[in-house]
Amino acid sequence: MTSKIEQELTRHWREIEIQDEDLVLVAGEDSPVGFAAVWCRPTPFIDNLHVKPSHRSKKIGSALMKAVAKELIKKGHKTAYLWVFESNDRAIRLYERLGGTQKEKADKNIFGHPVPSRKIEWDDIAEICESQ
Repeated sequence: MTSKIEQELTRHWREIEIQDEDLVLVAGEDSPVGFAAVWCRPTPFIDNLHVKPSHRSKKIGSALMKAVAKELIKKGHKTAYLWVFESNDRAIRLYERLGGTQKEKADKNIFGHPVPSRKIEWDDIAEICESQ
């Protein structure tokens, strides 16, 4: 039996129309352990960066972000942004290590619930590739 959240996520991903300029990158050799989805309409919006809990702290998120930045640069983009839950300190630290800057706060509607979130921006996505 699937949960309401699983049903919402399934519906959400089925409704997304991925366009030619968008990016969806998957990490993993035998099976997916993480992915990143970026909508370039026109400014790149990093909509999702997820790594399975069992594979966190193994630099997979950093590797995905660096791969995203390289692909965006190839497509001629220089900037990108994302929204992260304010309670996700671990992700915020990762994005700051990768050169992102915290910007405004806003409640984001997540499946009908307001979630306090923070905008992270990169004025130069090349910083992601240069980070350690």
